[in-house]
Amino acid sequence: MAKKIVDIDQIMRDIEESKLKRREIYPTVDQALSAMQIASLRLRDEGWQLPGNNMFPRDRNFQSLILGSTKTFETTAFGHHPNVTFMIADGNDWWPANIILWKPIDQKG
Repeated sequence: MAKKIVDIDQIMRDIEESKLKRREIYPTVDQALSAMQIASLRLRDEGWQLPGNNMFPRDRNFQSLILGSTKTFETTAFGHHPNVTFMIADGNDWWPANIILWKPIDQKG
């Protein structure tokens, strides 16, 4: 019999437990959306900007936030509005991304 490297059953239990915790914190969609709005406004208070204005730094390099991630990414914009492709650097590779907020690299926060 093969040695079990990953306990898939435990992973599935952990996933379900996380879902239940999130439901306890935000029992309704409206509450979850409100939390997203508050977080977005807080980040914008710190200088993060919406990508729609196409006002990126001249060299087209900046840091960005991706929905679902908990870190910032070095990002490059290729093309011009409305045909902009965003590529993020991660793990010595480049990945296409749908950014939600951006900020110049030299700004902290």
